[in-house]
Amino acid sequence: MFTILLVEDSSAIRAIVRQQLLGLKMKEVVMTANGEEALNVLKKRDDIDAVISDWHMEPMDGLSFCTAVQKNPRLKGRQLPVIFITADPKLADEDTRDKVMESARRLGIVDIVTKPFTQEGLRTALSKGLGFQV
Repeated sequence: MFTILLVEDSSAIRAIVRQQLLGLKMKEVVMTANGEEALNVLKKRDDIDAVISDWHMEPMDGLSFCTAVQKNPRLKGRQLPVIFITADPKLADEDTRDKVMESARRLGIVDIVTKPFTQEGLRTALSKGLGFQV
């Protein structure tokens, strides 16, 4: 179906999200531990359909990663929906999340899903990002 780039610094969360995505019949889940690794993957592969990225990571966080994608001449024109996953408690508040999303959309971010989340939450966010019912 789709190839997803998963960017998450926690190996435990990567494993959980990978299983959830494979349960949604994703064709492939490419996993990286931070934004720098993810950027390198995107430079080498043009078959990535969407990105699910943690917000807070080192050495390159999710926002810096999205900014780098937008500034890279080889990647800039790609229609690549990004879904952020975060444990930031402020973003669990819908009003705060909506305000953050106003500026995040300029970076290609289509949704923010707060941890802990369910497979259904990922399905909803991916469907929104891909414009296709997952």
